Amino acid sequence: MDKVKLFSLHERMYFHELDIREKITSRLQLPLALTLASLSVFGFIIKGLNYETIGYDDYIFVGAFSIGILMLLTSSLYFVRAYWGHTYQFIPTPILTENYRKELVETYEEFNDCEGLVSKHLNDYLYDYFSECASDNTSINDTRSEALHMCNTFLLISFIPLLITFTAFNYYKLDVETINQIPKIVASKPVDVNISNKNNIQGEIYEQRKNTDNNNSKTVSQQ
Repeated sequence: MDKVKLFSLHERMYFHELDIREKITSRLQLPLALTLASLSVFGFIIKGLNYETIGYDDYIFVGAFSIGILMLLTSSLYFVRAYWGHTYQFIPTPILTENYRKELVETYEEFNDCEGLVSKHLNDYLYDYFSECASDNTSINDTRSEALHMCNTFLLISFIPLLITFTAFNYYKLDVETINQIPKIVASKPVDVNISNKNNIQGEIYEQRKNTDNNNSKTVSQQ
């Protein structure tokens, strides 16, 4: 393969890697949304968790919760690695290329084959930039793609302990609201006893007994 065909190949690879760069950035939106959703679920569990009710018999909940957080944290680290900390290489701007061409013209203007020499060195100039930038950007995209793959892998794995955690959270009734729904009987104030009513009732009973005794005495006298 001659240099002309290699120049065309490096040029296509350069623009291809820039296109891959944008695609990787777009693909990062889905794991970001899923990560935020998972954090919301874990946050809901942590906020509503009654820590006093957790015991050694709740090892399923504790184990699944710990593994889920660990998997989600690992996925987040790979997400950061795929999103941040990469510097792409670009070819010079048109104004820089034009300035370089003018310098070449000034350099070879005294030569008979000035136009040919300028064209040759300018092509070499662009050839070097296309090949170097394409190579560097390919390496960066490979690193980001691998990090994105690991991010998605650990994120999907974290869904399993997340499901187990949420199920155990409801099964063992570890939330504060469930504990608060248990009815409690509390005496807010002492029970009032109406003494006057008690005295009235005792007085009526005494009067009835007295009348009964008087009636019995009259009956005995008459006999």
